[in-house]
Amino acid sequence: TGWFIQFSDSDDWYEIDSHVAGATAATLTNAYLGDTDAVNVYTLRKGYYSLPNTTGKILNAKQTRDDVPLTYISPQALDRLMPDRTTTDNPEFYSIVGVDSSNNWRVEFYPVASTNMNINFRCYVVPSELSADVDIPVFPVAYHEFLVWDVLGSYGFMFMDDTRISAAKAEANSIFKSMIKNDVASQNV
Repeated sequence: TGWFIQFSDSDDWYEIDSHVAGATAATLTNAYLGDTDAVNVYTLRKGYYSLPNTTGKILNAKQTRDDVPLTYISPQALDRLMPDRTTTDNPEFYSIVGVDSSNNWRVEFYPVASTNMNINFRCYVVPSELSADVDIPVFPVAYHEFLVWDVLGSYGFMFMDDTRISAAKAEANSIFKSMIKNDVASQNV
């Protein structure tokens, strides 16, 4: 499921919508437009790979078979420069192409890998949401006060007629800018 199949009588690729493990049949996302033939030769290919749900900002990627860094290319540029992505070889480029059904980032490689290989991504990890009294923020201790000032600026002084809410928001904003300047994992992907 999620792989693509191409039959020998067509250049079209069809995404496999579902299948039963060990079975010899699968359901395609779109209807097959070629001639039905019980002995058609086919190629299976994985088009997209899902990154873990903890993947935040990606710093870099490389394929380890040849120790080659991969270059990020936007999906729009990939479509414009390489509209027919049937070439197989060692990947040189990667693109983030939306999310899968579990809301995890999907990545596509070009050229499509011609063999099994490891691709390493270095990235920031999305921190777990703080929900219990004993939870500890994963960003550096120097920035823990950001949480205090942000909460105070948002909720702490709501019913006061003085400048404390503005001061709390300004302090939270100052700490946040410092986090971004120092490349702490606070930036959006």
